[in-house]
Amino acid sequence: MIKRYIAIATLTLSFALMLFAGMQLSETRSAPNPGTESYNTTLATSSLDIEAVDEKGASVNDLLKGYQMLEVGKTYDEYLAAKNAGRADEYVRVIIRKYWTDQNGNKIRVADKKSENDVVTETEAINPDYIKIAGTDTAWIKDENESAKETSVYYYKDKLSAGQMTAPIMTGLSISKDVLDHYEEKVTKTDNVSTVTVTYIYDDLKLNLDIDIQSVQANEEAIKSVWGVDYVSIADDKLVIAEQGGAHE
Repeated sequence: MIKRYIAIATLTLSFALMLFAGMQLSETRSAPNPGTESYNTTLATSSLDIEAVDEKGASVNDLLKGYQMLEVGKTYDEYLAAKNAGRADEYVRVIIRKYWTDQNGNKIRVADKKSENDVVTETEAINPDYIKIAGTDTAWIKDENESAKETSVYYYKDKLSAGQMTAPIMTGLSISKDVLDHYEEKVTKTDNVSTVTVTYIYDDLKLNLDIDIQSVQANEEAIKSVWGVDYVSIADDKLVIAEQGGAHE
């Protein structure tokens, strides 16, 4: 039997609020650094200066509610944007991490092919690119300098005033049908009858999607000191990314 469904983990939004001098949270909680700590979906985002919202501006605390499995090739409508919930003008960036884990929750490491002649093992066939995010608006600029196979970094071009929403970070989520290209066949013979068993490598794996929404005050000093990038500047109130020689491998 060919399985065309993949089990998924609960998708969480990992909020990371970046602070600059003069900005504070409304309650006693230090701001997490990106990639070091994730708040789960029970976090009260109303206390933050930036929050995840849907197309109507309502807070989003989870994705794919009610689903236990995803059908391969089907796009699920999931609208996500960012909203300035504070008082000061802000610039916003988003870090999206896509990866697969096994039945025990262990992350499966991805090994890139070095050449077309390299043999792809089962582990190397596990590809985060098969987790497809649709609808990211062109108002988001992808930072190729900091993006890699499992991680994509986007900056929102426009300055975000209090109460304003960004264009969508995503409008849909799907799993590529290419996952069905990765399988193993085992032939057994009993009483001159051959039986072929097909096992798909992606069966019982779980996809993971972490989305960090970060904001800083609307000035270049904040961008450089908090985000640690010296190639992102402001021109006519819009963020500009200078070319830095390509993405990380």
